[in-house]
Amino acid sequence: MASPLRSQISSPITGRFDPLVPAVSPVDSNPETVTVVSSAEPTVGSVTEPTVAASAEPTLASVTEPTAASTPKDTGVPSDEEILKKLADYDSTYLVDLWRIYLRLNNQTMVSALQEEINRRDPALSETLRKEKAGEGDSGPYIPSPLEQIEDKIDKMMVAKKTSEAITYMESLRSSKFKGNFFPFEKDLADAYADAGRMDDARAGYMRVTEDPKYPDALRAEAKAQLLEIARLDAVKAGYALLEARQYKTAMAQAIELLGRYPNDPETKVFHAQALTANNRFTEALPILENMRDTAFRGSQFPGWDALAECLQATGRLSEAKAAFERVAADPTEKPYDQAGARRQARYIERLRSNRITVDAEVLQETEGKAGFFAWEGITQQSDRIEVGVRGWMHDVSLTGDRDIIPSDGTNWGAVAEGTYRWENLFYSEAWAGGGNYNGLHWGIEVGREQVHPSQLGFLAGLEMNAPAIDSLQLVALEGLEDRAFVGVMAPLAPKISFTANASLRRVSAQGVELGDGFNAEINIEREMYQNREGTVRFTAAFRGEYRRFNSDTLADSEVRQLRFRGDAKEGRKFGDTLVEPEYAPQGIVLGTEVRLSDRVVVFAEAGVARDLSDNQFQYHGSIGVEVNLTKEWDLVMEGSYYSDGVTGVNNDGSLWVATAGLRNYY
Repeated sequence: MASPLRSQISSPITGRFDPLVPAVSPVDSNPETVTVVSSAEPTVGSVTEPTVAASAEPTLASVTEPTAASTPKDTGVPSDEEILKKLADYDSTYLVDLWRIYLRLNNQTMVSALQEEINRRDPALSETLRKEKAGEGDSGPYIPSPLEQIEDKIDKMMVAKKTSEAITYMESLRSSKFKGNFFPFEKDLADAYADAGRMDDARAGYMRVTEDPKYPDALRAEAKAQLLEIARLDAVKAGYALLEARQYKTAMAQAIELLGRYPNDPETKVFHAQALTANNRFTEALPILENMRDTAFRGSQFPGWDALAECLQATGRLSEAKAAFERVAADPTEKPYDQAGARRQARYIERLRSNRITVDAEVLQETEGKAGFFAWEGITQQSDRIEVGVRGWMHDVSLTGDRDIIPSDGTNWGAVAEGTYRWENLFYSEAWAGGGNYNGLHWGIEVGREQVHPSQLGFLAGLEMNAPAIDSLQLVALEGLEDRAFVGVMAPLAPKISFTANASLRRVSAQGVELGDGFNAEINIEREMYQNREGTVRFTAAFRGEYRRFNSDTLADSEVRQLRFRGDAKEGRKFGDTLVEPEYAPQGIVLGTEVRLSDRVVVFAEAGVARDLSDNQFQYHGSIGVEVNLTKEWDLVMEGSYYSDGVTGVNNDGSLWVATAGLRNYY
């Protein structure tokens, strides 16, 4: 019966319990060299497991004792070395019995030595034994001894995966037939305990075998190897527990320490790579995982598919990452929530490179009036590197009687054609051009690096000309435009902390009148505070800060009239300060949560409070929304929000209500 130890280790990414782990090759004499022999074999760590047959006669006590004249002077059960030294002292009958025992133990050294001694005494008997070993001969069927019959029964139960039945049977034997006496199947029972995951019972059983000199040396050596393996598994399992508890730095230290003790053990290497992955060290983890998959675990169950998938995604190898996540999702040994998470991740990656159509609508109401903002986009993938599409928009506003311009409403719309080229390592360049119901060509360019994984660096920089400006509803009604240069960065600060920053320089105009210039800057530092093991509940806390500065031009009377100002032209010389807020600097805390109600429905909410340093007033906001995966191709997103400070140009405490809805089609 092969060694039954199974890895009781959960993966930190998906919580995988993988009962199929590699074993030491029985032909490898190097105790530090590990070779996979089959997916069903267990791992024995850095100790070479002695080559033992399916099971063994556990004692020499049941063998016919030699005659008094040839009995060794030593009392008790002799060791292998003692037997080899005193072969000449034993009679032939005893030697044959010993030969059969060691044949069962698959101890070829002892079998060969005994056969040589028997052949020296009686070549005919030696030939008979050779045929018996080969299953030949005409001496009739071999009749196993009672102990062999018991052992065969145990072996059959273990081969049939009836581990619980085998444990019950052996425990019954120990407490009845062998009660108070030497139990020859202690090692088999310990193996069964290990196979069932009862490591404490297995450890105790192996200890009894190693401490009892009545067991053959080979069996005791095997039990000792299994004890060392259990100790290794316990250490690795403790490391995975640290990853489960999201103590990533401590787990990394544990992985380094274990790697020093077991430098050539595949399972330890996989744990080390899992720890690297959890600490966002994807480029270090990826070659380790790929090497283990292709060598030590080739043809067997690889316990690092989840980490490998994440590393492939983070390094931009999206098609391979999708295939790896799909493999995790289809693995019946995975926990259901891990399979669901892998399915969602595979779907997310697929959609990054899918043809898609998006339609969004937003309606809002505040002190200046009410408005509707509509946008749509269609993208098609021309190749692995090129995508092209069209996007358009329409902004429609209706102003209240308390306004500064003559028009009571306004609409602007437009569309652009766009194209993206993807370079190596997630770098891209994008360009767009088009126009609308206003003068001038709307165009822009952007270069950057995609962030396809939250723990990965992304950045962008670009230039956009004649883009719609929506600082206030009155500016929208006047068909406001802006030219801007912008940069942005998205980066992980730590395994649970992300950083986002954006900045832009801008020049704003309306109705052909230059209103002024300014700059905007935003920063968001978010930390994951809690996420349950199933990935269905998540809480975050973030610091969010903005700073906007706009320096309005002093307008000529003709420019004020061109802007259709309702009052006296002299009063409108600084009308830009009304259309675009001169200074806005809220700094505050935002709390967020996501709750996955099912594999298709996610509810999300956010609440925040901030202090506007430009006027030393507090402001707050809240939102709640839902995302529904309607079908494989269609998603629906809806959200409602409230802001205590609206979008009016002048910070006059105007509140804002917003409702949004969006449809996404991926094909």
